[in-house]
Amino acid sequence: MLSINKYVEKYNPKAIFLKGSKMLGISSNNSDTDIEILVDTNDLPKSYKEDNIDIFFINKELKISVKKSIFEQIVLLQYLFLKPEHILYKSEDFDFSSFKELITNKLNELLFKFIEKLWINIRYYSYKKTSRKNIYHICYISSLVDNSLPNWEIIQRLKEYTENVEDLSYYEECRKKLLNFYFKYLRRLNEIF
Repeated sequence: MLSINKYVEKYNPKAIFLKGSKMLGISSNNSDTDIEILVDTNDLPKSYKEDNIDIFFINKELKISVKKSIFEQIVLLQYLFLKPEHILYKSEDFDFSSFKELITNKLNELLFKFIEKLWINIRYYSYKKTSRKNIYHICYISSLVDNSLPNWEIIQRLKEYTENVEDLSYYEECRKKLLNFYFKYLRRLNEIF
């Protein structure tokens, strides 16, 4: 059982969120619990692990504490899938809609950077040559391109490394969707500059 009170007392947060595969509903028996703590400071504590819980930090300027920069956009984009039941704690003055709007306003930029960081995986690698973690992130994040609903059942199977042809086809569709978005966004950027 997750005890939120100790994090509330220690960090005086604006909010605490359940994140990762448990938030997305695609966790397995050996999945860790990920929580992210929204703090009102520019000097973020370092992320750490405690009792099978990965603890991350974010502030209102959307600065985050992650161990690898490849996860920066993933962490922010996951907030667009967050439901009220994933808010484990919130202060009286916390407004999730306003917080989420900060991310929504940066959606195209975040998607573009996400694709750039996973460029080799998304552009060149098929299912068997890329990590399962990247595969499932690619699939649900691709739904943000066209506001479609992710197929969580297939994404769960892809995360567990399925060989089902229909599941693999879904992954290919997601990859292509991100590639199309990337090239359209790149053209738009080139027109501006």
